[in-house]
Amino acid sequence: MRDLLISLSIVGLLLAAWITFSCYSEGQAEDLSQFIDTDIMSAVEASDWKDADAKILILKERWKQYRKSALFFLDTQTINEIDCSLAKAVKYAKAEDVSNASGEFHALARQLEFLSTGEAVTWGNIF
Repeated sequence: MRDLLISLSIVGLLLAAWITFSCYSEGQAEDLSQFIDTDIMSAVEASDWKDADAKILILKERWKQYRKSALFFLDTQTINEIDCSLAKAVKYAKAEDVSNASGEFHALARQLEFLSTGEAVTWGNIF
């Protein structure tokens, strides 16, 4: 009986940690996606590369902070794909390529939206 209670306590602790991170992750992913859609996309589409570069630095720092905690709970392959998309978008912005940069940033924003929904605490993700 004691082992059962210990096992249930551990499972409860894991679920509580997962739910807490899920709430945090959903907010962070939504904020990053919104930042890309509103701030970075407007600068890129206006060809304001100086402003876009400043905002990209902010995005990279915010992603770096979020990524540290996301690696403990989320799929590493998905995080690596987001890293790759971010790197491509940054290179397109450095090359001042409006169409490719805006397309890659749009795709990056959608990947961030799917990141939180794909890892949400739902019965489908648990079983």
